[in-house]
Amino acid sequence: MSNARELSQLPNQPGRKNLLFNGDMRIWQRSTSTAYSSGAQNGYLTADRWKTVRSNQSSITQAQSTDAPNGFANSFSLTVTTADGTLDAGNYEYNAQYLEGYDVQHLKWGTADAKPVTVSFWVKSSETGNFALTLYAAAGAGYNIGTVVTINAADTWEYKTITFPGLTTNSLANDNALRLGVQFVTTAGSTFNATDNTSWDVYSSGRLAYGQTLNLSGTLNATFKVTGFQLEVGEVATEFENRSYGEEFVSCCRYYQEMNLRTAVKGQGGVSGSGNTVSNLWTYIYPMRTQPTATSNSTAPAYYNAGWITAGSSAVIAPYQDYFAAGVSNVGIGAGTDFLWRWANGANMFVYFNAEL
Repeated sequence: MSNARELSQLPNQPGRKNLLFNGDMRIWQRSTSTAYSSGAQNGYLTADRWKTVRSNQSSITQAQSTDAPNGFANSFSLTVTTADGTLDAGNYEYNAQYLEGYDVQHLKWGTADAKPVTVSFWVKSSETGNFALTLYAAAGAGYNIGTVVTINAADTWEYKTITFPGLTTNSLANDNALRLGVQFVTTAGSTFNATDNTSWDVYSSGRLAYGQTLNLSGTLNATFKVTGFQLEVGEVATEFENRSYGEEFVSCCRYYQEMNLRTAVKGQGGVSGSGNTVSNLWTYIYPMRTQPTATSNSTAPAYYNAGWITAGSSAVIAPYQDYFAAGVSNVGIGAGTDFLWRWANGANMFVYFNAEL
């Protein structure tokens, strides 16, 4: 073992070496399984911090799996439920994690001292061949670089490591916006693997998957699983950094969290203001990256004064970065009314706060 690798394996190294969140696929706030059919897809579906981007004609189920290599409990699994036998030039699918600028300043990109980074992970696929792993840097006009990773044996967990040079031409802004991404590609038509991407260059969609031969979507019941994703500074892949479930969960809550307002927001009293609305301020589980969007599974909360009022009631959610206002609007409230209220007249009412990159 080299001195560099020996030093990297020592315990109690300072700071977080893994720049990625939920690399071991433990946190799944949204859902542990979802199916999506042909067409475009661009969003966060299941595992926290992992985004799906596609334009494809196949149908796929994305799920949390307990099939994982030793040392891991879960993996991120894709299963083809309707195959697309013809790979059109414009078909593609990849999953990615994106990091904000605040978390990547120590890479010193955009300088002569730009540090290399190493990506390591475990993969298991029913299909052999090459799939692309790429980095995207939102610096200047945008840059990307990539390589192909070979699946050597079907249905076998394989450990992969890839080192990329640091970007010297442009810096990553020190802010809370998207600045660096890791993408693994499972399907790519000719439009997306047309241009050599083996060195940093100005971003082009043709550089997404240069050299890709794997077409997961072309085979019915094909599977593809990954876990243990780590992105770290340097040219040596070290052992996966295990963080506590609580630490990992709270880190993910900076980007997405949900709350049951029936249990979290109840028994609050006060005096209503103008506009037939009663509301109070509440804090999140953890402050969010930026002001989030808020959606709910219900629009019929109830207001209590002389009894439950449900007819004509509507939820009032006003999210901010560090707190949110939660309230009820109903024409029967009136200004200056003493109130004690809670949500949904006994039913669960979930609100989903999204501040993803």
